[in-house]
Amino acid sequence: MRVGVVLLGSVLVCVVVGVVDGQGLRRPRPFSIPSRVELTVAINDPNTVNKAMECIEGKPCKLDEDYGRMLRQLGPEIMMRGHCPRSMCTRSEAREAKWIMAEIYKKYPSRYISALNRLANNPRYTYG
Repeated sequence: MRVGVVLLGSVLVCVVVGVVDGQGLRRPRPFSIPSRVELTVAINDPNTVNKAMECIEGKPCKLDEDYGRMLRQLGPEIMMRGHCPRSMCTRSEAREAKWIMAEIYKKYPSRYISALNRLANNPRYTYG
C-alpha cells in the first residue's frame, strides 16, 4: 500500500512538473526581427519603406506574409509607445526595432510623420 502511494505521488509530481515546464513563462515568438544587414538594405529602398509603412498603418500589406505580420504587430506599438513589448521581443530585437524606426525617421521624415499621424488618429492605436 505504501509503495503504491509513493509511486502515485511520484507520477503526479512528474505530471505537474511536465505541465508547468511545458507552459513556460513566455510564449514563443511567431517571428524574428531581420538582421541589421537585411534592415539596412530594406531601408535604402524607398519602395520597400513605403510598403512597410503601409503595413504598419493597417493598409493591405504587399510584403512577405511573415514581415507583414511582424510590421502590423510591432510597428504601431514601437511608433506610438516607443518600445517593443517584452512578450514579443528580446532586448536585442527591441534595440534593432528602435534602430530601424529611427533610421526611417532620419531618411524619410515626412513618410514617418504621416504614418504616425494616421496611427494617432486611429482609435485602435490610441492609448489612454
